[in-house]
Amino acid sequence: MTEPGTITAAVNGTPENPGIDRRWQFDAGDADVSGELTLYYRNDVESCCFPMENWFVSDAAVGDDDYSQWDLEMVQEDGAGNRTALDTYVNPYSNKASADVSLRGTTRFEVVLPEQEEPERNFTWG
Repeated sequence: MTEPGTITAAVNGTPENPGIDRRWQFDAGDADVSGELTLYYRNDVESCCFPMENWFVSDAAVGDDDYSQWDLEMVQEDGAGNRTALDTYVNPYSNKASADVSLRGTTRFEVVLPEQEEPERNFTWG
């Protein structure tokens, strides 16, 4: 941490996202923090007693013939809407994606399937 401060976080649905249908937003204000960020997501398959609650594009536990959670990548979006894919570690068994990030001001993150991403969404693939 270079500059201490308060960081607020919000998670909202993004049905257009090809991957995990959520967007995480962090407002670091004047704080300046760098480190590993882990984003957790829901991927509950239907069982005898519980309904499916799944944020992943597929209903499969880890993947199916079309989609695999192993292919997910975290992308960072700056205030101008420019998006950069980050080197991402994915563990679909614990429903999380991790990457090294820096938080300054407002930063948004999504977890996407790169081959499903629409080109007009302004990406830089790292």
